[in-house]
Parts: sequence; structure tokens; C-alpha cells
Amino acid sequence: MAGAPAIGSGVMARGGRVHWIGRTVVLAALALPVILQGQLSAEHVALCLASLGLLLTSGRLTRELNHLLRQARHDADNAETLLLAGDIASRVAKRGDAAGERMQGQPGGALSAREKTLAEEALARFVAGDGLAMAVQPIVDVHTGSVHAYEALARFAGSTEGPLHWFSMAAALGERDALERACLRAALELFGERPAGVNLSVNLSAPVLLDPLTLQMLDEQRDLRGLIVEITEETLVQSDRELQTVIAPLQERGACLAVDDMGAGYSGLRQITTVHPSYLKLDRSLISGIDHDQDRAALVGALVGYSNQVGSLLVAEGIEHSAELRLLDELGVPLAQGFYTGRPGRPWPDVRTARAPAVESDSAPVTDAIPIEATPMGAAAGGSLLPV
Repeated sequence: MAGAPAIGSGVMARGGRVHWIGRTVVLAALALPVILQGQLSAEHVALCLASLGLLLTSGRLTRELNHLLRQARHDADNAETLLLAGDIASRVAKRGDAAGERMQGQPGGALSAREKTLAEEALARFVAGDGLAMAVQPIVDVHTGSVHAYEALARFAGSTEGPLHWFSMAAALGERDALERACLRAALELFGERPAGVNLSVNLSAPVLLDPLTLQMLDEQRDLRGLIVEITEETLVQSDRELQTVIAPLQERGACLAVDDMGAGYSGLRQITTVHPSYLKLDRSLISGIDHDQDRAALVGALVGYSNQVGSLLVAEGIEHSAELRLLDELGVPLAQGFYTGRPGRPWPDVRTARAPAVESDSAPVTDAIPIEATPMGAAAGGSLLPV
């Protein structure tokens, strides 16, 4: 039972609404030996005193930080104050479920010689463009329901595994950069075919974007107006200074930069100021269930204020329920992406006639397992996405 107080401490360290669970675990662990043995040893007295001290302070720091964040949202008069509040809160708001999502699709265990050979052969085909296709998912204006942009998403034909598996496999076999460039090549083919007035977003890690081979591919595109290059907050933190030298020429040619996965646990808000992105994309770990979480709502509200002051558009990812979208609209988030607003499909989903079915906030969430052949879903154009 000595480990139970430690487990309870870990639960309490999350703070917020669940710290009472940790307190219950600690109290039960302290009381059980006394009940069973009918006596209290000196060692157990010391453990009780230490644990009770923890109980008195648990959750206090988290609650104070969340209070400061809510105050900052209402009282801040400059971007720096909001940035500081958001940076602190993003460290507090790290979620275990986000870490679990990032682990999905990763190849588990060591590969046998045959499995490695088959994986290498499959990756070689994908890198050559054989079996690699691109689906697109709409990014929509919350108020008008019109498509602001499409995000290009890789799909791998003939495989039961999802994209996360193949990108993780490519990283394990040293082919991640080559696979990313193959996806970029396929996305750039779509770029010239996109509907008029609509942007196309492509995903690149910062190291691949810095690679001369990638820059050569982008240099072959004379006009980059309408292209959005998404880099994750994680790789931005690792490469923010080097990125400045390559992003500026791309921006001069019309490309826009987006920082993806904000709030996934990397807390790179200060690095974001060095690259001046046009878009800030909030990770789904901040959005999922936000209508039931005041702490995350306060954080997103602060980021809305920050994005407005620095001139970036905020995009909420992973929206699956109408209640989430309604709250985000109240907070002032202008752009939305997720299964509620439109599923990935073949280019280009006819968003005028296909509307993603409404999903109630207490329903089981959907998963991104849709095959590229599935009927594309989207938000109705010309009207609000919010339920009447």
C-alpha cells in the first residue's frame, strides 16, 4: 500500500476537477493499514504527516494558475500578457489523452526480418507515388459555413493501417523525410487544381521543410499564393531560428505558414512569435469536450485574444459535436475543422450539398478511420454551421 499515496499524488498533480480522486486514494491508503493492523507505527505516522501536508496543498497551484488565466483573458491589454498566461496554462493543461493519441499507430515491438522487408518494400512504393493518394478535409468559416481551405491528408492504398502507422514506420526505417516529400509532391499536384479562391494546406515537419530537396520542390512552384504550409508546434520548438531563414522567401512568394498541434503539450508559444504564422491550429486535445471544461475554455479564450493581436487566424481542430462548435463561436474562434464540419474525402468535397450529420455532445466520438473512397462530407455553404 506504500505506493498508493504516490499514485494519488500523481492524480492530484493534474489538478482541476479530478484532484479530489487523488485525495480519496491517499486517505484510503493511509487508513487501511491502521484498520487492518489495529495499530499505528512510527513510520506510518511519518507517512501520514507527509501525505496530509500534500493534501493541504494539492491542486492549489493549478487552481491559482487557472484563475490568473481567466483574469488575463478579460484584463490583458497586450499580446505579451496573453502570451505569458497562455504559455503557463498550456503547461498545466497537458492531457494524458493527447499523449495517448500521439502513440496510436506507432509500430509496436521489434520487426522480424520478413516484416522489415515487407515494410521497406511498401514504403518504397509509397515514396515512388504508387498507392499514395491524397484526401482533403475542409477548413470552414464558422459563421458563413463556406470553405476557407482544404487540408491535404495522405492515404495509403492496399493497407489496413492508417497514416500514423506508416509515418511512424518510415521514421523507424529512416524514410520519414522521403515519405513526407512524396506526400508534398502529391499535394502540390492538387494545389494547381484547387477551386478558385480556396487555399490548400500541406503538412511538413520543420526538419523536412529545411531540407534543400524540399525547398527545391517548392521553388518549382512559381506562384505560392493560396498554399499553407503546416508545421507542428513540436518541431517548431526544435527549429524555430533556422526556420526564419527559409520561411521569409516562401512568404514573399505568397505562401502562408500555419503552426499545427498547438496545445498538444509542447508549450512553444514563445517560439511562435519568431516565425509570424498566418494560422494557429489548436490541437484536438484542447477542443474535445471543451463545452464541459472551463479551464480549456479559458485557455482557448486567451489564445483567441493573442491571435487577434498578432494577426493570426485561429483554427479549432477535432470538432465532433455541435456544443463544442457553439462554445468556440462564443469564444471568437473564426475557423473550424473536424468531423462535425466535414470529413476527409476525395478532392474536392461538394460542401454545398453534403453536410456532416450533427453529433450530440454526449454521444460517442467518431474516429478518423474513413477510407478515401467514402462519400465526402462537408459543411453547407452560405449559412452558419451552428445548429438553429
